[in-house]
Amino acid sequence: MGSIKLDDATLEATIKSKKISHLILSFTGKQTVDKASADIDISIELSIKKLNKINFPNDLDSYTKETAED
Repeated sequence: MGSIKLDDATLEATIKSKKISHLILSFTGKQTVDKASADIDISIELSIKKLNKINFPNDLDSYTKETAED
């Protein structure tokens, strides 16, 4: 089996009028699989330029029937 141990994690976000326009998630730690291990250092950055309305389903049965509106 494997595991991930986080030593440090940081989340930075720009939120205006209850909307996220920029997001950075960074974390460091160690990934272990059986007896092998490796240090990890990951940073994910997301900038949202334009996002139209997204319809989220009320239940999973109707999920495939609903579409996003432009």
